[in-house]
Amino acid sequence: MATTTLTKFLNDENYTFTPSTPVISKLERFFGRSAPRTASGGTALPDIEASPLPSTAMPEPMQRALAALADGRKHVEPWTVHSNALQAAGVLPGDVLLVDLEEIARAGDIVCAEIHEQGARRTVFRLYEKPYLVAATFEARSWMPIVVDDRNVIVRGVVTDRLARRRLS
Repeated sequence: MATTTLTKFLNDENYTFTPSTPVISKLERFFGRSAPRTASGGTALPDIEASPLPSTAMPEPMQRALAALADGRKHVEPWTVHSNALQAAGVLPGDVLLVDLEEIARAGDIVCAEIHEQGARRTVFRLYEKPYLVAATFEARSWMPIVVDDRNVIVRGVVTDRLARRRLS
């Protein structure tokens, strides 16, 4: 795959990109996970910022650690972060965040939010500064605050715990 295909997709918000089946297969191999499928059998673009982490994809020690952190709460979901949107808050790609869907967001919390735009839905993780979601990143293109209107932008839950991998220098 041409590197410009992926770089434009990741960096140019105006780039319209509909990947072909071979490109989707290459991306699946590169990221080591399947692309989400739509109900019609077609493919949808993978969520770049974060993805739900199914327990079957976790090694046993991580499953035990997440179960201990969840402490029996049934309304907790694990998510893997893929972006740098919260790097200044210490959350880096590869970190696993536990989202409590019943917690009420307070100022300064890291939250999981859904953004509905143009018939599509994407999940983002941001700092909550009522009524805004803000990134904690050094990437200027991500600094624009997002207004939580409880219609197009909805806070799903609050990040209560984080598992970070050891970073090699």
